[in-house]
Amino acid sequence: MFSGDPKEYLTFWSIFSKSHVSEELTAIDKFQYLYQSMEPDSKAARLISSFPITAENYPKAVEQLKLRFGREDLLVQIYVHDLLSLDLKNATTGKNAPLRYARNKIKSIGKLRAAHKRKIC
Repeated sequence: MFSGDPKEYLTFWSIFSKSHVSEELTAIDKFQYLYQSMEPDSKAARLISSFPITAENYPKAVEQLKLRFGREDLLVQIYVHDLLSLDLKNATTGKNAPLRYARNKIKSIGKLRAAHKRKIC
């Protein structure tokens, strides 16, 4: 279930994209699956439900979902902010944060770049 948290977008899209590229499903079927993949009452669900479920609206809904939650510049900004927040937290507490936190944030940015190269988002 996708809530609209941009940090969850790549995972959501890598799973949902199998339905998106399926030639066996109609656009209406894909739209239904997309709608059912949204967490109820979430930002993402409200966005998708703003489109009537029609074959013509499916690509529009997908495009808006990508523009709102899957933009690479937004995701990079979020991960960099997390890194800077980690750094600031260390400066104010005077404690060393475990190195794995910084490493995980950097890996997230690397995965984003790799996903962009593969064009999954």
